[in-house]
Amino acid sequence: MMIHTSSPPVQGSSANVTSATPPATYDDVVWILMENHSYSQIIGSPNAPYINQVASECGLATNYFAISHPSLPNHIALTSGSTRGSPTTTRLRPTR
Repeated sequence: MMIHTSSPPVQGSSANVTSATPPATYDDVVWILMENHSYSQIIGSPNAPYINQVASECGLATNYFAISHPSLPNHIALTSGSTRGSPTTTRLRPTR
């Protein structure tokens, strides 16, 4: 998960400075999910320099685990707190 605040930096500070205390509110939150790869295949991998840079500069959710398969219920739960009744064991099929 990458968290971005669009507030301007304080005079004399650097935009790259990180703080242990999060801001009271966020202007924007951007979640980047890497599916079908394990944590170790992405984080620390020389084959993923950009995402590793983003993770080191913006944050990394290290205690998030999927709650079901396929992906849709996980995405819904990630943004809303529950699966909202989305099927968790069957693939969604288009209606004809």
